[in-house]
Amino acid sequence: MNRPLQLTLLLLVTGGLILGLCVVNPNRFTTVDSGYYLQSATNLLNGQGYVISNNGQLAWNGIFPIGYSILIALSSFLTNLSVLWASKLVNVLAVSLSAIAWQYRIGTIRTLWLLSVWWLGGFLKILVSTWSETVFLVVLAE
Repeated sequence: MNRPLQLTLLLLVTGGLILGLCVVNPNRFTTVDSGYYLQSATNLLNGQGYVISNNGQLAWNGIFPIGYSILIALSSFLTNLSVLWASKLVNVLAVSLSAIAWQYRIGTIRTLWLLSVWWLGGFLKILVSTWSETVFLVVLAE
């Protein structure tokens, strides 16, 4: 089996693992912070800005980074997915695009080893959760 095909298969399995885990988890791996990201993304899509509902009023969302909600909103806008599933797509795309970039820089075998780190317990939880940490860790690795 050629190495680019191995990378593609590993990325597909990773995406399937994320999808499967999110489907079986009752709260889809969301937390309080996730709710703020998703609410901000929804408000961005509705043209209300980077705000959340606070005591019945819209207030600036102090949960950073703002870029994560923007990526979710953009992904939702482009794919017509709900903001929840768009957030999962953002995480998959972040890992996938970095893996493709790594493949060209360090080779397929090393990329496969680096990508396999995302399958470890703590990293897998970060990857399936609607948290900005996945994008942060990918940027940090770059």
